[in-house]
Amino acid sequence: MSLSKGFLLGVLVIGLISATVGFGTMAYFSDAETAEDNTFIAGTIDIAVDGENPWTSSYQLDDLKPSEEYQKEANFRVDNVGTNELRLCKVVDITNYSTAMHPESSWDEDPEGVMNKISPAIEYWLTVEIYDEDDQLIEERLVVPGLMLFGVDGEENYLGVVPAGGYALVNQTYHMMSETTNWAQGKSMEFDITFIAQQINTPDKCGDCSNIERLYLVHSGTSADPVDGSQLYEVALDTEDNKAYFNLLEHVTTPGFNQVDSLGCTTDGQTLYLWDKDDEKLGKYDIFADEFTDLGGIPDVSNNNLAIVLAAVSPIDGNLWLASQNTDEVFVVDADQQELVENLGTITWDDVTLNLQGADIVFDALGNLYVYTNAEQGKVFQLDLDNGELVVEEVFEIENFAPTQVSGMAIRDAGNGHLVVSGHMEPIYILNLEDSEFNALDTYFGANPYSAEFIVGFGDMTVGNVCLTPEE
Repeated sequence: MSLSKGFLLGVLVIGLISATVGFGTMAYFSDAETAEDNTFIAGTIDIAVDGENPWTSSYQLDDLKPSEEYQKEANFRVDNVGTNELRLCKVVDITNYSTAMHPESSWDEDPEGVMNKISPAIEYWLTVEIYDEDDQLIEERLVVPGLMLFGVDGEENYLGVVPAGGYALVNQTYHMMSETTNWAQGKSMEFDITFIAQQINTPDKCGDCSNIERLYLVHSGTSADPVDGSQLYEVALDTEDNKAYFNLLEHVTTPGFNQVDSLGCTTDGQTLYLWDKDDEKLGKYDIFADEFTDLGGIPDVSNNNLAIVLAAVSPIDGNLWLASQNTDEVFVVDADQQELVENLGTITWDDVTLNLQGADIVFDALGNLYVYTNAEQGKVFQLDLDNGELVVEEVFEIENFAPTQVSGMAIRDAGNGHLVVSGHMEPIYILNLEDSEFNALDTYFGANPYSAEFIVGFGDMTVGNVCLTPEE
């Protein structure tokens, strides 16, 4: 296992200003003093990891197995040994999967010893504490709240600002999911860990939100197999193996949340909003605190037989958008204040109201709204909301895309990538609007990504973190 440490040298640029003095015919008293042998020294950005600079150690986590009792930790101290405060980020890069051992107990599930991709079956926590040079705690935060390691692979996670002479205590916890079966015995995964230190005012900041992809899905069961309550899942997409992996975050059993068909997430990726179609009320799940709260009904929206089945959070103002399959109206709600902001009316396309029966909406990072409806199969509608009207601006047709029943939609790469579509007993689809193409991913539980198929039911899908890419 190889690990590396990145660093950036700060540069001080000095501008020289010259002045000219004009002399006339009159004389004045004057004096001049010269300081010789002056020196400019550039400041430094430099870190040491566990006392090593450069960092050359490697680590091995042995005997990982299912159950939270067998969590493995890897802790580091990162010291700021430079002269300036710095921005600190961390990256995990998976470099290889293999079968280190192939015991007989795994032969039934993996007779050839080729099922090696164990990262979907490992939950990953990342926390950090930042101290100043006097050992005073400045900041403590949870960075990654127990998500699939596969989904975190390659992401730059922002840890915080470390003052000169200060340090960060970084804690990583790895846990193989309790549902993981014998196929995973003897598997090995190699990965690099990189700490990135940057001058804090660098324009190309590490850990920018745009390199973080968080996708979520709410599942209320299928027609044949309903769920008691609603289940919230993290979703990670594997385009190499054409699979989508699901990891249960929370099983909501609070009364009145048995038919959640609308899901939205705050753009900071912290909070999921759930709207129950039958009981017509709102709930929220704090992803980092692992807490669910019943917020109750929204005046002028609840108790009106609207059958709300669409939801998305606007990256422009943070409000929650809801839409009705009975009236096709779109409502803007302040979820924090639990009040209706505005009824925007219906979405029109060629002067005709768009039918939202079996549909979903999603915002991209620029604030453009996308709509898919089963009434217009194979078409994705884009709305430009700058003029304040719900009018279709552009229609994208996806060749041969005809799912039976779409129920959810999200967007990749923090709102900057391709659309992702879910549906009742359907695969997960990735839509490339520019090329009019789609890709279907088979659905599996992350704990058993080779055998335990996940059946997507009624519900919705949403994107977590949303932000513009740096160039935008």
